[in-house]
Amino acid sequence: MADRFALENCIMHMWNTKEDIDLLLTYYCDSPTPVTEDEIANILIGLSAIHNMRCEKLFDTFKAVFELDEYRPNQDFESLFESVVEKKRNKKK
Repeated sequence: MADRFALENCIMHMWNTKEDIDLLLTYYCDSPTPVTEDEIANILIGLSAIHNMRCEKLFDTFKAVFELDEYRPNQDFESLFESVVEKKRNKKK
C-alpha cells in the first residue's frame, strides 16, 4: 500500500526530468562531435516518454494514497445501493 512517503518520493523523482534536460543541453553544447538533429529528436522523444511514465506513476501513487478510483476500499453492492437510495430520499425532503 502506498503512503505519503511513496507519494513524496514520486514527486521528487519528477525533478529527474529537469536533470535529464540539463544533461542534454550540456551534451549538445560541449560535445566534441556535432550532434545531429535526428539525435536530438530521438533523445527528446525518449525524454518525453520517460517523463510521461513518471507522471503516470505519480498519479497512480496519488490515487493509492488517497484511496481513489481502483484503490477505493471495496463496498458491497447492497450498502452502495442503500446509500444511493438514502441520498435520493434526502433530496426530496
